[in-house]
Amino acid sequence: MVEVQRTRKIGSTVAGISILFAVATLILAGVPPLSPEAKRLPAASVSAGAVGSHALAAARDSLANGGGPAAGVPWSCQGSGGGVDCAASGPSSPSIATVTTLPSWNQLAFTPSARSVAGGTTMAYDAADGYVLLFGGANLTSPLADTWSFSNGLWTHLHPKTSPSARWGAAMTYDTAAGYVLMFGGYDGNVTAYGDTWSFVKGQWTQLKPTTTPSELFYAEAAYDANDSYVVLFGGVIGPAFAALSHATYTFAGGNWHKLTPPLSPPGREVAAMAYDAVDGWVVLFGGLNQTHGVIGDTWNFSAGHWTNRTGALTASPKPRDLAAMAYDAADKSVILFGGRTGASKELGDTWSFAHGSWTRPTPAYAPSARGAEGLSATTSTGGVTLFGGGPASGGLAADTWSYGGGVWNRVLPPQPAPRFAAMAAYDVADGCVVLFGGEGVSEIYGDTWTFSGGNWHHLHPAIAPSARILGMMAYDGADGYVVLYGGADLVTGNYLNDTWTFHGGLWHELPLPSPTRGITLPGAVFGSITFDAADGYLLMFGGLNQSTVGSIDLGTTLEFSDGNWSVAAPTTSPPARDGAAMAYDSWDGEVVLFGGENISANVTYTYHDTWVWSGGSWSDASSKPSPPGRVAAAMVYDETDGYVLLFGGLNETGAYIIFGDAWSFVGGLWTKLAPAVSPGRLWGAAAAFDAKTSTVVLFGGTGSAAAPFIFPQGTWTY
Repeated sequence: MVEVQRTRKIGSTVAGISILFAVATLILAGVPPLSPEAKRLPAASVSAGAVGSHALAAARDSLANGGGPAAGVPWSCQGSGGGVDCAASGPSSPSIATVTTLPSWNQLAFTPSARSVAGGTTMAYDAADGYVLLFGGANLTSPLADTWSFSNGLWTHLHPKTSPSARWGAAMTYDTAAGYVLMFGGYDGNVTAYGDTWSFVKGQWTQLKPTTTPSELFYAEAAYDANDSYVVLFGGVIGPAFAALSHATYTFAGGNWHKLTPPLSPPGREVAAMAYDAVDGWVVLFGGLNQTHGVIGDTWNFSAGHWTNRTGALTASPKPRDLAAMAYDAADKSVILFGGRTGASKELGDTWSFAHGSWTRPTPAYAPSARGAEGLSATTSTGGVTLFGGGPASGGLAADTWSYGGGVWNRVLPPQPAPRFAAMAAYDVADGCVVLFGGEGVSEIYGDTWTFSGGNWHHLHPAIAPSARILGMMAYDGADGYVVLYGGADLVTGNYLNDTWTFHGGLWHELPLPSPTRGITLPGAVFGSITFDAADGYLLMFGGLNQSTVGSIDLGTTLEFSDGNWSVAAPTTSPPARDGAAMAYDSWDGEVVLFGGENISANVTYTYHDTWVWSGGSWSDASSKPSPPGRVAAAMVYDETDGYVLLFGGLNETGAYIIFGDAWSFVGGLWTKLAPAVSPGRLWGAAAAFDAKTSTVVLFGGTGSAAAPFIFPQGTWTY
């Protein structure tokens, strides 16, 4: 952690940004703006005589953009003499009771949760959709019904319209002939064993209605026999009472199950391992748990409706085990088996390959820890396998992901920005993603670029990018169609920056400084406030810290950015100079809202708790009671879903340090304290933006400590 302190002399380590000990933060919310014509017009200023055709045009524009007649305001129109007069007929602002329903924070998971050993992990490669599919299982207390996909190193939590009920121990494989993933049976952990059949394709589950079907089974195994063009189902526990094991063989083709009567069959078993060996054209079955013989280690092949016991002809074989996982690797042209559990309940961590009727044991230098009940699936149709989860029966369940190919295991870490604070964030309307840049971590100042979309973070590597920094100002410019980043602190040089960058289509571009002929000198600034003023059609920036001969000083300047150029505004009234204030554009009221911040003069810190609004080129004091306590480094965005400005967290350092974890809404000129059921906790310096695609506020990073060494909780939250 680089400690950033405000002093009267700027040092080479960036001493200048401080709040007596180490300040650093700026959250900037980019909000998808309404067009200036479609913005809400205050009811008090609208009348039938004054609005006329302009109001009708605004109503048409709003409707064309998916809004109400005037971005959510009820209108009344009357025609007379060939003309139309319209006026706002509803209230001037919504009440909190009508715009929100039990708001709450939700911490995002970037991998499925750990599954219990008893529940196992049900996975299969979905060739139609091009990803690994995971369904259900169980945690330590109950069965699960979640659906996940895995592709290109990313897990994505899917939310299909319908879904099988929560269960574990289902059999699942991809049915190539039918073009969907097929799942059968399972157990709810209580009294119900299932005999239902489901298909999954294009992100949706559908319950099938075969005329013939196996009895209720769980812990059975399934594999698609490509040589014979049907799914093979074998073994499992019959019914919920664990009374008997099945030794029946079923096939699924043409939408129906068919029971076979081969002359020779493997003994009945549960939690075995089974996969189709494409190079040899047969299904491979290994091991499992048998009521009479316990954990077994036999190897069988199934082809053309017949089972063949290969065990006696093998020169090498895995130890007897159950709860192992097996999948076919198309690149290595072999079936891969990993892990499992011995009869003495000892977890195994060995890797085996089966091809041409023989087992061989690769010895990779790096591999997953010993475990059982893990999931294993082909990664793609062209090669590789993916392993997820598993663990020992005594606990310590894993939620890690591994890939295997060419005899090498690699752990797949879900992409996510390193924990940090003082990062910059904005929602990029043009590209449909939240953009995150920079910030300060445990031992590094970042200059990395991340986007958040589809429930996942994506690390970009543009050839040209701003230098590493903290405390810059970033927002989406709705008029020009790109994200704008201004200033920040460069900890290498110790300087406050005055550079301007735009971000669009995954690329950064630096804008030139204003021409001297324009008479504008941009201050090197950090910890200011910025947002897009949709009503007036430009970016608005206020305050921050600037270097001077006597140290860092607070700014009280208002700047506007439009068409790639900065200009200095000259309002008759302004908020007092400050840094670290929170600012957002209120789409409902059509104005910019600024709250809090601080000013340090003569080593005395004053934390503001005033509220200001910017509208039509002027600032006005909109402070009212109740009001959030004074703070800096709070996260503030406009929540388009709930229809209010949302303020979260922050720090008050006047006297004793107080870190906040409260949430407030601002609408219609009034602050209201919210009571979300779940909260990220006490944080300051978090980055936040409203994600228009998912209609949620996204919050990342921040710190929950008030003095170095800082603690950075890892986590992405939505509201």
